[in-house]
Amino acid sequence: MLTKQLNELERQADVVTTKMNVADLKPGYSIFGNKGNVWTDTAHIYKSGEGNLCGTPALSNNWARIEKVKTIGCPECLKRYKVEAIISKF
Repeated sequence: MLTKQLNELERQADVVTTKMNVADLKPGYSIFGNKGNVWTDTAHIYKSGEGNLCGTPALSNNWARIEKVKTIGCPECLKRYKVEAIISKF
């Protein structure tokens, strides 16, 4: 039974999401991005107390928040956020 659930989680995580609205983030998550992320529309998902989900250090000013960017575009952050959302259902 557990193997079947894990296979389903992996299948759902493999579905590609290219963008996500900041307004759809759960509490404890926010947008983070430097100027380059703002220009290329690749802002990250920042998990409070942990950092960016993809592991990219958050060392700059949060230009994504300053510029009021509305979408998140980091593919790795989106994939990990989706996995966390699925796992939290169990």
